[in-house]
Amino acid sequence: MKALLTALLLITGIASQAQTHFKTDSVYLSGKIINAAKHLDSAGVVAVSFTDLALNKEFTYHSKIKPDGSFRLAFIKTGPQCIHFDYNTEESNLLVMPGAHLQVYFDADNYERTLNFGGDNARANRDLQAYEQALDKHNQTIYGTGKYARVKKLMAAQKHQKPTQYRQYLAASYRQDSLFLQSYLGKHRPTPLFKQWATASLQCEYWVDILRYTWIYPSQNQLDEASLILPENYFNFLRNPLVNNPKLAISEYYGQLAFQYGYYLSRKCQTKDTTAATEMRTFLNLPAGLLKEAALCNLFLSKIKDKKVGDLTAYIGQFKKAVTDYALKTSVLNAYRSALSHDAFAPSAGNRKVTDADKVFAGIISKYAGKVVYVDFWSTSCGPCLEEMPNSKKLTNKYAGKDIVFLYLASNSAEKDWKAMIAEKDIKGENRLLTKSEYLAVAEKFQMSGIPRYVLIDKTGRVADDNARRPSDRLLPGDIDKLLENKAD
Repeated sequence: MKALLTALLLITGIASQAQTHFKTDSVYLSGKIINAAKHLDSAGVVAVSFTDLALNKEFTYHSKIKPDGSFRLAFIKTGPQCIHFDYNTEESNLLVMPGAHLQVYFDADNYERTLNFGGDNARANRDLQAYEQALDKHNQTIYGTGKYARVKKLMAAQKHQKPTQYRQYLAASYRQDSLFLQSYLGKHRPTPLFKQWATASLQCEYWVDILRYTWIYPSQNQLDEASLILPENYFNFLRNPLVNNPKLAISEYYGQLAFQYGYYLSRKCQTKDTTAATEMRTFLNLPAGLLKEAALCNLFLSKIKDKKVGDLTAYIGQFKKAVTDYALKTSVLNAYRSALSHDAFAPSAGNRKVTDADKVFAGIISKYAGKVVYVDFWSTSCGPCLEEMPNSKKLTNKYAGKDIVFLYLASNSAEKDWKAMIAEKDIKGENRLLTKSEYLAVAEKFQMSGIPRYVLIDKTGRVADDNARRPSDRLLPGDIDKLLENKAD
């Protein structure tokens, strides 16, 4: 296992320990869609989405498709990364780099077979699409051809297996995927950019699944997290210098790794009933490197979001020294300075122009006027979304008869799968399957690049928190109770 991992890392250059900083620049994306005109009423836009590493914030950008099928958009990106591209019911992963211009071409009547690329990194993106198709066939031979077979097996392991058994399951799965990737790289000789992404994503997803187990297992088995006894070597991977290599940040999973790591540390502090100062010291005393910097940035932003700027003042000097990457540091310091003068995370108000996206979301929640609304964005193929459903059910029972509505907005799901999952998970509350245009509208409004995502609406219909806590978060009831205490104007 160790030899295989070393071989993969040497192939991709990930093993380099050189200190690098992220480049920030505009990414340009344009393209041409054949037969787009006849679909403009139902599929009139393309969209891209990604998560910012420092802010742990999701960004979505869209472009209207012209009658001739052309589109063009631009956005700022820090470092190379895999992003999501959406058209109608289709979606793909794209590899982009700051300062580059990628072109995307396809036939609206046959997206999967005609998707192609031009411009910068065109070959890397062709490599990515071919690999994902090959990987899907590989997974079917291992996990079966059933829909979401691999996700369902992972979820079952997270619920039923004890820590050592679960780690063995993950290691075996990772070993199979590593062997497949090594064979694929040898046969196809893809671009260095693709190899960097493929290896980083495989590694980071493995680490993320190790960390997510620490809260999923207790949650799924109605246990207190403190009762989960983990082996001493459970977190050994965090001592691996590879976790701090900037090249890993090309994977969308690296942001999740930093978030899950910080989330675990914060929960660990909370279980000890420690102070904010102890939590700060815990993060600041982590081994130096990118994982510490990203987790520390996430912590500072979470404090600002929770209106606890005062907890940060004494530690700004240490933060500046600990975070060496300019892009990460600047993002957080700008938010901190803004929060000192006003609530940077307060919902927009005043004379802000009402957008079409605002109108779409307002129409969705209009029937719940006078009530607090907890919005759950999910899909039938989203493992983390489904893992939260038992906790959500507990919340609906806890607040039964109260002035609160639990609104489940599903997306990117077939209607029959959606109805079947509602029945299987016994999802009680208000359920709605969003159209593609509705989902793109709310994704733009809340700058969503992924799910699950949760939003709290107060009794006046105002967005009280556009990135609310998950159902499993023990602090969520406090947020809900505050909104319930307030009367609708």
